[in-house]
Amino acid sequence: MARSFGWSLVGQVAQRGATWLSTILLVHLLQPEDYGTYSIAATVAMFLLAFNDLAVGYAVTRHQGVDVDEVAGTAATLALGTSITIFGLVYLAAPAIVSLFDPPSGSPAVAVVRLTAFAIVIDGAIAAQGGLITRELAEQLRVSCELVGFACAITTNFTLAFAGAGAWSLAAGQVIGSAVTAALIMIRSPHRVRFRWSRERAGPLARFGVPLMIAGTLNQLIVNSDYVVVTRYLSLATAGAYFVAFNVSNWPVSLISFAMRRSAIGGFSRLQHDRLLLQRAFVQSTLLLITVTAPMALLIALLSGDIITVLFPERYAAGAVALRFLAGISVFRLVFTLCLDLLTVLGRSIAILWVQAIWWVALVPAMWWGATHHALVGVGVAQLLVAAVVALPCLNWSLAREGMRLAPILPGLRRPAVGCATLTAACVLVRLPLQQPLLRLVAGGAAGATGYLAVVLPGSPALDRAKALLVSRVGRAPS
Repeated sequence: MARSFGWSLVGQVAQRGATWLSTILLVHLLQPEDYGTYSIAATVAMFLLAFNDLAVGYAVTRHQGVDVDEVAGTAATLALGTSITIFGLVYLAAPAIVSLFDPPSGSPAVAVVRLTAFAIVIDGAIAAQGGLITRELAEQLRVSCELVGFACAITTNFTLAFAGAGAWSLAAGQVIGSAVTAALIMIRSPHRVRFRWSRERAGPLARFGVPLMIAGTLNQLIVNSDYVVVTRYLSLATAGAYFVAFNVSNWPVSLISFAMRRSAIGGFSRLQHDRLLLQRAFVQSTLLLITVTAPMALLIALLSGDIITVLFPERYAAGAVALRFLAGISVFRLVFTLCLDLLTVLGRSIAILWVQAIWWVALVPAMWWGATHHALVGVGVAQLLVAAVVALPCLNWSLAREGMRLAPILPGLRRPAVGCATLTAACVLVRLPLQQPLLRLVAGGAAGATGYLAVVLPGSPALDRAKALLVSRVGRAPS
């Protein structure tokens, strides 16, 4: 599991690093309106990706029987058929979908949404194969394919952006990158998934997948409803700045979350029949995630104004306000994702569904009120409060019903909490006498990170385990 996570993390570091750099360069070629238009298409695509494959990839991953090839074949048929059907419906309904965002007259949003939506067909074609790769923790293969596809996507982005294609450059890059990745996975994967149909297998797959599919849809509504609210009640240019701020807020957690999901589901699946070991693995994983990502998010929140000023043109300055709150929300979402992955492995898709439903029902009116009364600040505060006051208690109750508890995590958070307080004090004090944004960013970030590490690293259980693992590896190495 550690090796799988390591490969996933390497892939995410490479992709996210290139994404940060390309975003910084592309904002000088594209306008906020281009990002606002693409944010509509990206929101629709992410929403569709949540349910286009009936969650069969997760079903294949958690299946521990010897008949996995038969299960995967039926799952592949379900996933591809569902994704093609959904793409057809979205293609026809694109004008109505785009009207929810109320873009300005003449916007190419409808056509861009149709192009971006084709990614769901590509995703559905390899859903079962991806589930097998996750099941075997074979992330080295998947990461190598994704990096090639990502390189093709970035090349497409810049080629079309220089040609003046605007939002089309972002949409085309996403689809081409997905297609290249999928083709390489199908060619290189040792698992040859054959499309087949078994009524005995299809029933359990659907009963597990449909609630999880609806929950995934609600999760995308939770993640992306803010785009709808900002676009509709503020402006398209503000939505473009918000889109950039949202991406920046996800810088720390996106490095961890994608790698975590693939490794966590595969690893937890192997422990699903031993609740004691599963509880211990869950507690250790959650503590490590919070310890690593909390200081990253806190630094982004404290340095939000300097980050936007240094990295982006002045027309994106409005995003700094939202960034302060989005950074904190990103850590909440990461912890929630790990908890939901645990419930997925335990087969509790209904529990996941109702938690997501309550969260979304509370979130939408809160964001509407926040946007109409306090603009971007209101949107950010609404998301943070609903996550802490509504979603977290519901999730804790669902885990407790399965014998999984969040309470054992609390004692381990003392040191990270003190570290975060030290980080805040060091960052603020160092930045006070400085005026130049780049200097404030570098000096404040370095001081804050140093203060946090000075508190957290000495005597850290995670560090001790890493040292023990390293010693054992060296001890087994040939002389």
